[in-house]
Amino acid sequence: MQADTTIRVASFNVGTEGDWLNLASRAKWKEKKRDNYPSFNDVKGQQALAEFEKAEGILREQVTKSIATKVDQHLGRLLKDFQPDILCLQEYFYQERLNDNAHKAIKICLETNGYSIVGETKAGSGRIDDLAIAYKRNVFDCKKIGVAFQGGLSEPARFADLKHKTSGIVIRAASDHVSGFDGAQQKKHAEKKESAKAELPARFEDRVRYFQRNERTAHGDVALDTSLHSFETSALIDEVDALIFGLDANTTSKASSQEKKGRLHPKRMRLFELYGYQTDRTNQNPTILDSNENHPRKYDYVCAKNIHRRIQLTVADQIFSGINHPSLLQDPAAVLSDHLPVLSVIKMELR
Repeated sequence: MQADTTIRVASFNVGTEGDWLNLASRAKWKEKKRDNYPSFNDVKGQQALAEFEKAEGILREQVTKSIATKVDQHLGRLLKDFQPDILCLQEYFYQERLNDNAHKAIKICLETNGYSIVGETKAGSGRIDDLAIAYKRNVFDCKKIGVAFQGGLSEPARFADLKHKTSGIVIRAASDHVSGFDGAQQKKHAEKKESAKAELPARFEDRVRYFQRNERTAHGDVALDTSLHSFETSALIDEVDALIFGLDANTTSKASSQEKKGRLHPKRMRLFELYGYQTDRTNQNPTILDSNENHPRKYDYVCAKNIHRRIQLTVADQIFSGINHPSLLQDPAAVLSDHLPVLSVIKMELR
């Protein structure tokens, strides 16, 4: 391995057709009404929005047909300006048999810019997974692809073992979209489920105080922990040099007390600390406008971990104008997804 190897990683929830419709409506609303799009909790606002969409003729079919322009505008700029070596994708539902699938534009954009995509759903498989890994063909060789073992708790994290052509290091890059919510959405689901408690396996007893107890959220927590645990096996340690995890965590940092301000999320994201991952803690920039409150929150992360002690690993996130600057959350016409990508530079050096 060379003394200094730098990997540029982007984690991006590229959105669904429903999200793209929501963005188109928000953009038109802002243009016409000169104010912010109403939150889902604003009943009168939602009624007004429904009438507005009907009057403006904003239809899902029209929005998805025009998505290629947004892909070139946002994802294309990400690829050009940040030049990621690896992309961890969420809500990437491309299926070859669906010729009119709007995600085809994302696939074309990536492949024409020199990326291979692994983990996508194959034609006729009957699966509707939403996770994929894209990597630069001239930087990596893909040695293995797979899913993390979760025991059926949730859709498993997908991964690709990528060998760097110059340095020879092998990176396991994983993408995950964890079920369950935090904050207002957690409360909303708790009310529906009456805070049903999911039973946690015995091996989680020493961590149970970090888990949220809403049933759906607890399942997401356990699924994430099971994925992280499955990457700690002796076989894995022999196969790879470093782990990179890009995810939509569906959870956010909180600063409700002095004790919580100094560390990462006290519940779900605490798992990455327990497993020895690093992330850029200085980056608390929001990545999504919470639909229930229209409040900016951070849901998306890139975390990394060295397996061999001889490697010193650091993670530094970057903010680019026009790609993931927080101001874009208030500019729905300029972005592909309701999420902003996380852009991380991961440096690996010999100790």
